[in-house]
This record gives sequence, structure tokens and C-alpha cells, in this order.
Amino acid sequence: MGDVMTRRYTTGPLTLRKASLWRLAVVAAVGLLALSALPTSRAQAASGSLTTFQIVTPSAPPVVPANGTAVFTAEAGTTGNPGLLSGVVITWSVTDSNGTPAPGCGTVSPSSSTTGVDGRASTTLTAGPSDPGVSGGCQVWGDAGSKTAKQKFIIDSTPPSLTVPADMEVETEDEGGAVVTFSVTATDDHGTPTVVCTPPSGSTFPVGTTTVSCTATDSVGNSTTETFTITVVLLEPAIVVAPADTTAPTIVADVTGTLGNGGWYTSDVTVTWTVTDGESAIGSQTGCDAVTISTDTAGTTLTCTATSAGGTASATVTIKRDATKPVTSASASPAPNGSGWNNTDVTVTFTGTDGGSGIATCDPAVTLSTEGAGQSASGSCTDVAGNVSDPATASNINIDKTAPVVTVSGVSNLGSYSLGSVPAAGCSTTDSLSGVATSATVTVTGGNANGVGTFTVTCSAATDNAGNAGAGASASYTVTYVFCGFKQPLLVPVQSYKTGSTIPVKFCVRDGNGQSVATAVATVSANGVPQGVARYDATDQQYIFNLRTKGMAVGPLTISVAFDDGTTQSIGVTLK
Repeated sequence: MGDVMTRRYTTGPLTLRKASLWRLAVVAAVGLLALSALPTSRAQAASGSLTTFQIVTPSAPPVVPANGTAVFTAEAGTTGNPGLLSGVVITWSVTDSNGTPAPGCGTVSPSSSTTGVDGRASTTLTAGPSDPGVSGGCQVWGDAGSKTAKQKFIIDSTPPSLTVPADMEVETEDEGGAVVTFSVTATDDHGTPTVVCTPPSGSTFPVGTTTVSCTATDSVGNSTTETFTITVVLLEPAIVVAPADTTAPTIVADVTGTLGNGGWYTSDVTVTWTVTDGESAIGSQTGCDAVTISTDTAGTTLTCTATSAGGTASATVTIKRDATKPVTSASASPAPNGSGWNNTDVTVTFTGTDGGSGIATCDPAVTLSTEGAGQSASGSCTDVAGNVSDPATASNINIDKTAPVVTVSGVSNLGSYSLGSVPAAGCSTTDSLSGVATSATVTVTGGNANGVGTFTVTCSAATDNAGNAGAGASASYTVTYVFCGFKQPLLVPVQSYKTGSTIPVKFCVRDGNGQSVATAVATVSANGVPQGVARYDATDQQYIFNLRTKGMAVGPLTISVAFDDGTTQSIGVTLK
């Protein structure tokens, strides 16, 4: 059957919601009218019973202008489906806070509306001409039968309060007027009003009187307008009587350029003058034009003279310009020899010339002490102004401190050679740096006329191209005969001779080529006692000495032959 709704019947007709969608059945008794609403569709069946009802817009008490309008919307719903209850009839009215009708607050239209599928229905409030001052203020009341809702509203028919300045007067010496600022305040019972002034504060007001109009407007359009005047008075310019000028002009020189050392400039120099007098105008000035000095000078003096009512003043400035680098020379000492070589350390010194500020310093001397060819040293000089010269170089410096090496060639020191086969003695001279200038010469001394004995080879007088003298060299060697042996009758076995007999001592001597030597000096000795010199027998190409043994003791006898080459040959016999 659907839900059954029961309501006490009083007077007037009963209005049923959505009559076309419901079947009605009268079921009850005196004084009561029972309506049975039978749902005719699934959507209506889902509506449920009204459990929530509220005015959702406006959500806060609106301020409505007098005779103005505002829309109020209520929302009906159920607990299970809030906000979506359609077909609810809402009766609208305007009341005070107690629900008592208040016609002075205004009217609503329509006075009755039905919620749609969104659960909402609206009415439009037309406010009264002014706030009626009812108890608790005005409100819109919505009655949905079992539920009611209300929302307060405010009728604002009072314009803002506006305060403007009193009429103003300002003074200016500018014929174009004066910039004037002013302050305006406005208040309202319902928020802060907007204030517009014409012309606005900060404008330039012309000479004369200008009316300023200011309007304050509240949020619902109530406005208040106030005016005031601004009068701009043009003053006569003040006449300033300047005191008498008793001070001459001030003159300052401005020097522009690259300042080096010692007050010298190393670039073009521009001199300008600043002439001022705070008490009177400059009447005349001479020598005060800008001047550029672009050539070297030991001192150019510039003078600026200026005259004012306070007198005449002069200022001078002296410019020294040296923009030219000095010239540096390098000198090596000692000078090389004729072959271009030195055999000692070489010192290179640097000197400079400068036609402007003069030489201040030069690089210290450089000493070259290392042996080698093609050496060099460089240095620069600086002038007083600070200009640095291009480097000067002493080049092609050759140093050789080492003497040439001299050695004996041909023969060996302490060597021994046979007569006739002695190598030629010589000298070898070498120098690995500057080279040999003079080779060593050979000198051979010693020996005897026969070309035998001890000889000394001396190599000396060698020099290199640097002038170093070689230390020289020497070697000693001996030249001897080739002893080819004793002859019979002295050969082994050992011979025995009678004391007092004469023993023929025979032997031969050759040179290194096997040729017999006939000029040897051979001294024969018996037991170390010289007996005489052997003679050469050209026929037999041998030497012979007859040794007399008379007076010699019986026993061993050593016969020795000492040659003039320094050698000795011996043989033993027996005396009996």
C-alpha cells in the first residue's frame, strides 16, 4: 500500500504533493483525515520521508540594498538519500527572528515552491525600503510541513560616512601649479566603502581654486559625496642678494696618462683644468684649454689663469714624459782570441743609454763558466720612468778550458826494441772542443852513437784553438843488440882451463834484421873484474877477446860481456 501520512485537519483545503502521481484513499475518522499515498513509480518510491531541510544559499546573512532583491534556496532530503527529495512543497514567508510576519522587511515571490529532482526550491526576496528595526532583525522563513528553516538578512539603506579635508590653500613659485596630497576617510556599518576623488590626491593643481569631489560607495551601492576646495597661490620669486665675492677662483688640474716612476709619464698626457667660483661668475681665463703632450719632455710647464669678481688665481703643472724604451748593450769579457775562443770564464755585462729620464738599473752581469760552443747571455735595462728596454744578447761565446790531450805514438813507455827494428817515435794531439791549433812536437834523447841504450821521447808545445797548452807527454824505451851467443871454445859442456892459460872469448851480435853489428862496445870481465874490450873480427863476423888467466884462482870463473846497450851476457868455465 505504501506509506500512510496522517495530519490533523483544521480549516482550509488539503493540498497533496504530486496529486497526479498518487492514489488517495480516505480511511479514517471525525476530526482526522488519513491519506494513503500509494506510489505510482520507482522514483517516487525512492524519495523516502523528509528528514533534512535547510536554506543552503545564501550561506551567510546577506546585506540587501533597500528595495533590492536576493534569492534564497532551500534543500530537502532524507537520511538515506540526503538533498535529493523531490516534490516537497515549501511555504515561504518574511518574519522577524521569532517567526512573526514582518511586512516591513519585504516580501517573497513565489510564496510557495516545490523541490525538484535536485531536492531544491527557491524564492526571491524583495527587501523593504529601509531597515524596519524588527525584533532580532529580518529573516526569510521556509516551511516544509514537518521541517522549517530560516536565514537572516540585512537591509542596508544607510550610505557610508565620508570625511574630507577642510578647504586647503597651498603656495608655489611654479606657474604650472603645485602637487597637493590630501587624506579622505570613509566608514560603513557593513564593510569598508570604496572612495574615489576627482582630481585624486597627488595631482598637480593649477594656480587658482579647484573643487575636489569625493564619493564613498558601500558594497550594495549606497553612496555619499562630499566636496572641498584646493586653492593654489602663486608667490613672487624671492630676490636673493649674493654677498660680495672676496675669493679668487679655484683651479684644479686634471692630468690623465700612465704614470710611471719618479713622476714621469710613459704615455701621452692630457691636462684639463677645472675652474670654479661659488661666489661669482668666471670673468676670463687663459691657458686653461685642454692640452695633450705626445712627445717626450724633461719638463713642460702649463699654467691656467682665471679671474672672477673675487680676484685672479693661477695654477701650474709640470709634465715629464718619457715613453721611449732605453737601449741596452751586452758586452762579454774577456774578449775571445783570434780563433773566437775563451779558455776562462766569460762575464757578460749590460749597459744602457736613455735620452729621456736616464738609466735607473740594468740586469746584473752573467758569468758563463761552463765549457761549450755557441753560448749566450741576455739582459735588459730600465730607465727612471720605468720603461724596460728590449733584451740585448751577447752571443756566440765559446769556452774551452781543457788543454789538448798529448800522447806518445810509435813506441811504448818502458818498451824494449832491437837495434834496427825500433818504431818511429811520434806525438798524437787531440782536442774535442775547440780543436787543435798546434800539434805537439817530438824530441828523442838518450842512447849512444851506436843507436842503443835508453831513449826518452818527449812530446810538447801542443795548443788548442782556445789557447790551452797541452801538458805534454813522454815515454822511455831501450834499444839493444841481438846477442847471438858465445862461440867455441866456450860452449857447453863446461870447459876447464889451466890457470895461467889464455881463453879465447868469442861471441856474435846482430841487429833486429839479423845483420851483424860491428860497432858494438863489449867489455869483458872475469868474476866481475873488467879485463878489456873485445874486438870485432869482420872475417868471422864475431867478436873476440883473449882472456889471460894468469894469477887467477883455481875454481869457477864467470866470464861476462857488458855491451854498450846496457845488457850483459855471461858464461861460466873452470880454472884448474
